[in-house]
Amino acid sequence: MNGASHDSPWIDFDKLSSGARLEFTLSDKPSCWGSNPPAALLPPSFAPDGTQTPRLKPEKECALN
Repeated sequence: MNGASHDSPWIDFDKLSSGARLEFTLSDKPSCWGSNPPAALLPPSFAPDGTQTPRLKPEKECALN
């Protein structure tokens, strides 16, 4: 984002709405990037009652081949 790497699987709307520049690098092989981010990189999602939603964990841990 804006010429720097972005290590989170989500982007804050305020950054996008102020004109952030996004550049994507794609691969010909599947990746597990963003499938199990650390708690600090989770988006600020909230439940309908306003409480923080629990972190979701995948049934199987993602393993790179």
